Amino acid sequence: MTNHISLVRDRDAGYVYVDRDTGRPRVRYSPSIFDRAHLMEGVIALARICHATGAVEIRTSIPGAERVTWRRQDSQKSPDSTPTATDANDADFEAWLTSLRRAGNRAPEAFAGSAHQMGSCRMSTTEADGVVDPRGRVWGVENLQVTLRAPYFTFSAVLKSRTASLGRKVASFLLAARAASPISAEYVTILLAPLPSLRQC
Repeated sequence: MTNHISLVRDRDAGYVYVDRDTGRPRVRYSPSIFDRAHLMEGVIALARICHATGAVEIRTSIPGAERVTWRRQDSQKSPDSTPTATDANDADFEAWLTSLRRAGNRAPEAFAGSAHQMGSCRMSTTEADGVVDPRGRVWGVENLQVTLRAPYFTFSAVLKSRTASLGRKVASFLLAARAASPISAEYVTILLAPLPSLRQC
């Protein structure tokens, strides 16, 4: 058995606001109709890949579908299935995909998650377009820098290498700044994850 997930870059955003009662920041986000449809296309594509590579059973986590599971009709037969059985499987599979599309993945019942939040402190060349500059410094705030995934300006599926590259680049700026002049006690650095090259800062 194998597990697959559909990863998409959402087009539409949520927003952060201040709670009137507590004064604390709160996040409001729900996938848009466009982004939910995009995510569904990823699920359909994954199902087609599994079907084409000979899967005998495919399950989804889409609520409301007529059939959550598709099973190959000739799964108990020999690997050399007849053309008739293959045609029947293809027709049944396409009907199953149609039922998934019909069910959709409407919020809040549909499951969606994020393991790699990115872009919450978007990097930009101007203050109007982001939170931090190309060196990780927060626009309009002295002695505050952000590194790792938060400054990403667009989603990337290549997480480890680019995250490490961005983190090391910002680290090099920090170390260069420290060598040029002592850092005061007020100097603050936000780390979203441990980074060995910054331990000595």
